[in-house]
Amino acid sequence: MEKDQENHYSGSISLLLLLTSIPLGAQVTSTIQGHISDTTGASVPKALVKATNESTGVSRSALSADDGYYRIPDLLAGTYRVRVELSGFKAVEKSGIEVTASRSLT
Repeated sequence: MEKDQENHYSGSISLLLLLTSIPLGAQVTSTIQGHISDTTGASVPKALVKATNESTGVSRSALSADDGYYRIPDLLAGTYRVRVELSGFKAVEKSGIEVTASRSLT
């Protein structure tokens, strides 16, 4: 493969989001969790998953585990952008993800 082509993705990844609410004392936070897989359905370990609050710019990150699952806890309510990156794959980004204390979303 030529050097120029190495910078292009050799596959793509998909992003499954699951939002759950977890009460923590007086403040209720939520968790974004899901599974990262490639186009063949195989789990993708060690992908960087970053959730950024679109209003505040505050972000939290996690790496997907060996089985492709990831979890980003302790998120305050708001609208988030989630980006998944891994060398050799095209990055995937979804925005407009509403995180609330009373809603669960897959």
